[in-house]
Amino acid sequence: MAAHSHLKHNDIQPHSAGVWSPVIEAGAAAGLVGGVAMALFATTYAAIIGIGFWTPVRAIAETLVGVDTLGATSSVIAGIAIHVLVSMIFGVVFAVVTPRSVPAAPALALGTFAGLCIFVMMTWLVLPIINASARSHLMWGSAPGTIPVAAAFAMHMIYGAGLSLAPRLTLRFRR
Repeated sequence: MAAHSHLKHNDIQPHSAGVWSPVIEAGAAAGLVGGVAMALFATTYAAIIGIGFWTPVRAIAETLVGVDTLGATSSVIAGIAIHVLVSMIFGVVFAVVTPRSVPAAPALALGTFAGLCIFVMMTWLVLPIINASARSHLMWGSAPGTIPVAAAFAMHMIYGAGLSLAPRLTLRFRR
């Protein structure tokens, strides 16, 4: 104990919070931008094809509460909250694994590739387990009243484009 008495409390604490804070903030912001853009595309597309503007958001809410257990307003609020949270978490993960120095064009390529990976992961691994209804209704719909695969793919590419902002935002938040 005496050998370490010269160390101050701050000397033995990691200073990583200052390093990671801009990355986490940038990832959350980029995920939010991508998630909002994705949701706007999904809801607008759903309205255009006649299944209802809020249908994608309500399907997300089914993840926690099941089919048709919430009222219209509650399911929209729950769906938005889940979508925003998941979008921001994926954004933070993207920001952590993406170099801060990557230029805009490669960042866009990395972001859209991440969107593709998320599309595949959610479609084949996550949604079949936690929300099979949303998967069949929104992401691989071939029946009338469902969103086609091409549109679901486009939604995730839009989300990935939002993720591509993370490296630049990290540099901006560090200032």
